[in-house]
Amino acid sequence: SYIEIKKDTNPKTTIYEFKYIVKNEDSVYRIEKRYGIKPGELLRYNNLKSNSIIKPGQTINIPKVIYKVESGDSLNTIAQKYGVKAEILSDMNNISNPNVIKQGQLLELPAQIYTVKKGENLTDIAKKASVDLALLKKVNKLNNNSIIHPGDKLVVLFNDISFKVGDSPEAETSTTSKISSVKYNRETIGDFNNIESLKYIKKPMYQNGRVVATRVIFNPTNTLGNAPLRGKTVIVNAGHGYKSSGDYDPGVVRYKSHGLNDEWEINYCNAMYLAKELCAKGAKVIFLQGQKTLVQNELKKKENKADYFISLHVNSAGNTKDRTQFFVRNVDIDTQSKHYKLAKKLENRFDNWIPSNEKITQKEAWIYQGKKDYAQLTQNDNRTGILTSAKNKGMVSVLWEVAFASEAKGRARLNDKGLMQNYAKQAALGLVEYDKQK
Repeated sequence: SYIEIKKDTNPKTTIYEFKYIVKNEDSVYRIEKRYGIKPGELLRYNNLKSNSIIKPGQTINIPKVIYKVESGDSLNTIAQKYGVKAEILSDMNNISNPNVIKQGQLLELPAQIYTVKKGENLTDIAKKASVDLALLKKVNKLNNNSIIHPGDKLVVLFNDISFKVGDSPEAETSTTSKISSVKYNRETIGDFNNIESLKYIKKPMYQNGRVVATRVIFNPTNTLGNAPLRGKTVIVNAGHGYKSSGDYDPGVVRYKSHGLNDEWEINYCNAMYLAKELCAKGAKVIFLQGQKTLVQNELKKKENKADYFISLHVNSAGNTKDRTQFFVRNVDIDTQSKHYKLAKKLENRFDNWIPSNEKITQKEAWIYQGKKDYAQLTQNDNRTGILTSAKNKGMVSVLWEVAFASEAKGRARLNDKGLMQNYAKQAALGLVEYDKQK
């Protein structure tokens, strides 16, 4: 709950305090990153020393800038008033329908409370915060003759993904140390866009102080007119990634029970292989990774419009053993469903391509109804919730369980660089076949 502490001269804009109860896993750094607070400001705001240790159960005051909706307001008019995007306001306040806001509703603004330092003027602060000087003055009811003093609190509003004043420190050791226990063999997984150093997911991405899904655009590397996926956009979603807290989401519960916490990393690497293959066939690729809710929020945004959505995971369910699998929602198992048809193309592509280097013996060969069954098409609503958001945006969508990660042979496959590159190639070719015949 918010507690009002200070009214602006504009009665519609109020600074509130949010009373936050410290949790076991919290630190000052994590709380600052979660709520978009400049490093060090949280301590100063709560009159704590730089070496202060916060404890579970302790109450921390977090300042927020709130707008109280009045009669006649719309999300667009409020956004115009403060020089921000309506989409940002919608995202920050979890507004599913931007056309429906109510009088008296409290809307959090993409803003930060900045404490003026000795010797600073408004021009200095605007430059440091990368915001427009005129907007800084407008929001704080200041003019060219206004004098600011050290210790004054200014409201800094933002209109893009940068929600910081000054530079943020590197992540704490307690956050990054989890990488050291990863069992995935990075030395064998390839070099596309510097995969081995996890170029795009070394740190969580933040938007207006909140962790968001990692998002990277890869443009086509084949721009010829006969490129089979020319003009198509594919969202490649690597399952798991960062959570809203800024910690890793290592994988599903059963996966973690095997002592494996690297699913997020394996999915990232396999997604990079697939992205490379799709770009070579003329497609634009939007790479997304993060905990499911973060990706679902990202899919709501207009800039993430695509023709296809492929979510990559590694299997740890106990009843499927070693197969590569293509999942659809239960409702889409109908053979007339476009999602089913894409999954079927992908399944057939793999069934007709059992790599000789796997040395599959007759004893362990996968046979189903008298045919080779290297891949499996199946449905499961419990494991494919992410597909609903993509389907609702009109994308043909499947979830791909690349290999069985909690079994030795499945792990060996995932650590085989050449094999994983071939998996990506077969999946891309299956998508091409579907796109031609749909």
